[in-house]
Amino acid sequence: MSDFGSMIRAHREQKGYTLNDFAHRIGVSPGYLSNLETGKTDTIRLHVLERLQQELDIHPLQTDEQRLEQRLQRVTLMLQQCQMRNPSLTEHFMTQFEQSLELLMDA
Repeated sequence: MSDFGSMIRAHREQKGYTLNDFAHRIGVSPGYLSNLETGKTDTIRLHVLERLQQELDIHPLQTDEQRLEQRLQRVTLMLQQCQMRNPSLTEHFMTQFEQSLELLMDA
């Protein structure tokens, strides 16, 4: 459950939700959400799982590869939209991103 909890926390933070705000949004106590994220609880109520899937677009049975593919598709769509709105800024971003990836691959 802790891997799933870590995934919940990462997605929650990526969307900019605080623990308290997100707990309220999905209808649980902040303590329960904290325990879920840290793996201190072994159970998850079905309605909570459904809310997590709706709010964060996560699925506990997805493989890491499936999650990566989903994120890449989402990022590709976002980049295409940015390219239409501001081509020069998007080009700058892509250059920086590619250089960062090269550094990461060399590390």
